Amino acid sequence: MEPQHRTPSEAVALDATLTADVDAAAAEFTLAVTNTGSTPVTLQFPSSRVAEFVVVGETVVWRSSNSQFVTQALWNEELGPGETLTETATWERPIPGRYTVEATLDAVDVDVSVRTSFER
Repeated sequence: MEPQHRTPSEAVALDATLTADVDAAAAEFTLAVTNTGSTPVTLQFPSSRVAEFVVVGETVVWRSSNSQFVTQALWNEELGPGETLTETATWERPIPGRYTVEATLDAVDVDVSVRTSFER
């Protein structure tokens, strides 16, 4: 499956890709956010969660936050030019069907969200 790309904002030079690697045992989703600009970008997170992954068929069938323990702690991640932040989530024993997964970066004041479709 081809990863989907989206540049979230002109103000912040970030490019996001989302891939889905799916088999009968699990669906693994990988969000990669790359600083495509020429200056560092500081991402601020309000909790230990880096991203939320949501799988939708006719309704929401799986959400990564339902199986995560999240601590409330403000922290920063600096991405230099060309650097990539990667986050993965795994849906164990996915139900057969056609789905769309959306990954949203949980950083404050940065709009990064990307979708891709997959079938199991």
